[in-house]
Amino acid sequence: MAIAITFASDKTKAWLLLLIMLPFWTNLLIRTYALMAVLRTEGYINFALGFLWSGLSHLTALAGHPLGAFEPLPLLHNNFAVVFGLVYVQLPFMVLPLYAALDRLDRSLLEASLDLGRGTHHLRTGGDSVGDSRNHFRGPGHADPLDRSLSDARSARRPGQPDDRQCH
Repeated sequence: MAIAITFASDKTKAWLLLLIMLPFWTNLLIRTYALMAVLRTEGYINFALGFLWSGLSHLTALAGHPLGAFEPLPLLHNNFAVVFGLVYVQLPFMVLPLYAALDRLDRSLLEASLDLGRGTHHLRTGGDSVGDSRNHFRGPGHADPLDRSLSDARSARRPGQPDDRQCH
């Protein structure tokens, strides 16, 4: 995502940065309730899937094989919802430092590496075409969101649940 923002046109870059920074402007509690509205059994995702299922059911009924009734997916109150919520909350903390570091790179060096036979697939796969400069942004983009997610997951324990960090 950070690479896409870095190499996007100025107009597209502004929109992509807005999409990344928009969660910073809303309260975490409001974002969590909005995410719950999207993921619940009667939420927007299951509504869209049900709509597609009914359309597909009509098409398969024409072929003589109708589909059964749509069963909503349980997207809330499970491990998927926890991981999805943590990624949603921590994504700006990952993308914005990476974008800031990538934006400072000398683009003529990247163009020279492409001219000398280095393919563009290294930018997508994290190859070493960016050189040693990626070590400068590895910390903020790599460790901080992971540390935040782990501390958020540890603090999400229910009262009375044993703490792994205590000596027994």
